[in-house]
Amino acid sequence: MAARAFVIFAGQIGWRIGVASAGDATITDVPVADATSTSQIAAAVAKALATAGYRGEGALLALPSAWCLAATIATQDLPPSDRKAMLFRLEEKLPLAAEGIVADFIAGADAATALGVCTRVDRLAPLVNALESAGVVVQSIAPAALLAVQAVASERDAGPRIILCGEEAAAPAIDVIQLDAGRVTSWALVPAELPDLKLQLDMMAARSGATPPMTAISLDAAIAADLSESIGQMISVREDSTSIAAARGAAESLNATRRPWVEFRRGPLAARDRLRRHRKPLDALLAAAAVLLLAIGVACFARGERYAHQAESSDAELVQAFRAQFPGWSVPANVKAVIDSEHRKRTAGAGGALPAEARLSALQTMHAVLSRLPADGRYSIEHMTFEDASFEIVGRLGSYEQVDALAAAGRLGGFTVPPPQTRRNDDGSWAFTLRGTRANKDLTAAIQ
Repeated sequence: MAARAFVIFAGQIGWRIGVASAGDATITDVPVADATSTSQIAAAVAKALATAGYRGEGALLALPSAWCLAATIATQDLPPSDRKAMLFRLEEKLPLAAEGIVADFIAGADAATALGVCTRVDRLAPLVNALESAGVVVQSIAPAALLAVQAVASERDAGPRIILCGEEAAAPAIDVIQLDAGRVTSWALVPAELPDLKLQLDMMAARSGATPPMTAISLDAAIAADLSESIGQMISVREDSTSIAAARGAAESLNATRRPWVEFRRGPLAARDRLRRHRKPLDALLAAAAVLLLAIGVACFARGERYAHQAESSDAELVQAFRAQFPGWSVPANVKAVIDSEHRKRTAGAGGALPAEARLSALQTMHAVLSRLPADGRYSIEHMTFEDASFEIVGRLGSYEQVDALAAAGRLGGFTVPPPQTRRNDDGSWAFTLRGTRANKDLTAAIQ
């Protein structure tokens, strides 16, 4: 389903609203005959929009041509995109001060001129504020005639042409808008009289050198026929009205399909809150985030309380175990530290109660072996290694028969001594390596 676009047609005599959707549009009159203030008009418009299905979407305020002024200015000597300089140059051609108007500019095809279009701030500001206070989101403000021409131009080629837009019957006037390369080059509001129209067209032809093709929207058939005969040129008359075309152009603008040629929702008429269209979703998102953070906080608090309860239960069990193991003791402030200390004491005490053979040292092993070596033998020791349960002796012997005496000494010390490894040297001596090990059960006898 295509998004609907809501348009408010302002008027000095009557107000209307338009609803455009899927290329179609409907126009409804707003009863404001009894309204005597801007707030009453805004309330009536808000009520009519609500009846049409308005739910706070961004709406476009379409201005009548009588509320707008237009003039062409030269821009070739101005800095690019210097809107302030363009505004003061437009002020030179208008009977209004630059501070009292809001203006927008349509650059010309030659980049040397621009069409400035403006409206009075003191007329629109109270109206926009009243509509916003009544719950109507005014997203855009643009002239209705230019919206209609923009919608028609999107269906035509980009060659030079003139669009004639008829106004409402209560204020008979015709918008004469000239286009060139898809850009508005001039805009004039003239009375709906043949001489006035002919004079305006002659002025345009004098500037451009020829009268381009013309298209009429909401133009009286008699006026169109007389004008066509007067200028000797056929006028293409469209069947739809200016309001319907403007509503379609407004829908393109609100749906971001096309940017309007003229936008007055800027400067002194700019929205105070540019995110107001998205304020409700943003507020909902922030509220959801706040609820989520609150839920996380509650969950963390509940989890912390559960852990605190488990810690208290564990402390109580530890105190009960302490009283069971140490009856008569006063419960210390740090039960765990006291239990750890007592455990260390018990472990140290248990280590001191080990049997004597488990606490023998390498020095005792050395004494057990060396004290039993033969005192009258001819041998030399080059290297000795002693541990708590083993030893190794490397040396030289004068004769091979002394090897058994060395092995016997190791066995007398309580060691298991395999046959020594021997090797005869070149000088006739014997090199030997004697090794021995002992089990714990043999240590007692070795110490004694």
